[in-house]
Amino acid sequence: MSRGADGLFLSQRKYTLDILSETGLLGAKPASSPIDQHHRLALDDGPLYSNPSQYRRLIGRLIYLTITRPELCYSVHVLAQFMQSPRLSHWEAALRVLRYRKGHPGQGIVLRKDSALQLNSYCDSDWASCPLSRRSLTGYFIFLGGSPIFWKTKKQHTVSRSSAEAEYRSMAHTCSELTWLKTLLKSLGVFYSQPMRLYCDSQSALHIAANLFFMNAQNILRLIVIMYEIKFSLALLLLLMFAQTRSLQTFSPKLWVVLCLSYFFASWAFVIFMLQLEGEY
Repeated sequence: MSRGADGLFLSQRKYTLDILSETGLLGAKPASSPIDQHHRLALDDGPLYSNPSQYRRLIGRLIYLTITRPELCYSVHVLAQFMQSPRLSHWEAALRVLRYRKGHPGQGIVLRKDSALQLNSYCDSDWASCPLSRRSLTGYFIFLGGSPIFWKTKKQHTVSRSSAEAEYRSMAHTCSELTWLKTLLKSLGVFYSQPMRLYCDSQSALHIAANLFFMNAQNILRLIVIMYEIKFSLALLLLLMFAQTRSLQTFSPKLWVVLCLSYFFASWAFVIFMLQLEGEY
């Protein structure tokens, strides 16, 4: 870490060079990208790698490198899935990440001292990207002003039936992280009162978030449960699930939704459609 005129600069140059020296890649040709765009690592059935403990140690060190290199998150996420029984192709893919890192070992992130107190987040999803489980991939990036402070790539917990649902789940997970960051700032004595911004490139997911009632009643309840599990207590979740499963004849599902929203609207501290959602960014 070094301090400059613009702020703090975080870099892991020495750590990177130590890994390259240990693996014998100091004289290797740098790679243009950390992983092949059309890789098939999950379906590879080649020979097993002879030293799995070495592979696990390397992946653990690569995970530590993602602290200052956000672009490595996806490739490291993919390679970390094979730590139990790595194959030779997985080891070669891990070495490619190192060769990519060799091209710019001193790169890092800058935490600017003049950053505005504004949380901006960007999220995306890769629908059914896992060839084994067909689960989608969620990725998000959060800035505080102009400084990157949080990023992650992970599989979604359930299988999404459409790309719009995968994008919506990605937005819901990002909202959860934004809420946690707001609470963290409050615990540090920084009171954040302005709206947090969430940017998504899916018009379908934005339309769902802004207008939940354009779908049928069953999908409305399902999507509201997805969002409510982030913000509210178990009692409200049970109430919505009760309304969906019991199908009471005296109350329609839409009426249950209206009652729930009317009752809890006053206590909403963070509502998805009150954010500045702009799909054109």
